[in-house]
Amino acid sequence: MSEHLVKAHQLIEHSKYDMALKQINDYLVDEPNEGYAYYLKALVFLHQNKKKESLENAQKSVALSPDESYPYYMMALIHYHLTQSYAESEKYILEAIQYEPEEPMYYHLLASLKIVKSKYKEALAAAEEGLAIDPENVECKNVKSVALTKL
Repeated sequence: MSEHLVKAHQLIEHSKYDMALKQINDYLVDEPNEGYAYYLKALVFLHQNKKKESLENAQKSVALSPDESYPYYMMALIHYHLTQSYAESEKYILEAIQYEPEEPMYYHLLASLKIVKSKYKEALAAAEEGLAIDPENVECKNVKSVALTKL
C-alpha cells in the first residue's frame, strides 16, 4: 500500500478527516483507478455523515475493485449508518462475506443488522461465526450479548 494511503488510514483513525482527504486526493492524482483509495474516501465521508459523497466513493470503489470485499463492506456500512436501508446493507455485507469469509467485522455488521430486524437467533449465529474466527473480537462479543438478552 502506498505511503499516502497508509498515512490517510492513520489520519482517519485519529479523526483528522481533512488531512486524510488531502493524502487520498494526492494519491489519486497519480493513481486514479485505485479502488482502495475511494474506499478510504467513502470512509472519511461516512465519519462526516456525508451520505451522497460517501455513497459515490463507495460505488467507485466497487466499480474499480469488484473482486475485493472491502468496497461491499463500505456499501453495507453506508446503508446501515447513513440511509438505514437495512435490506441493502444486508445484501452488501453478504457479498463482502463471499469474498472474505474470515473477516469477523463482517459478521459483526451482519449480526447488528439481524438485531435491527429483531432476528435474534440469526444475530446470535452471525456473532458466533465472527467469534469462531476471532474469539477476542469485542464487537462480536457485544452484539452476541445483545442477541442473548433479546432471546
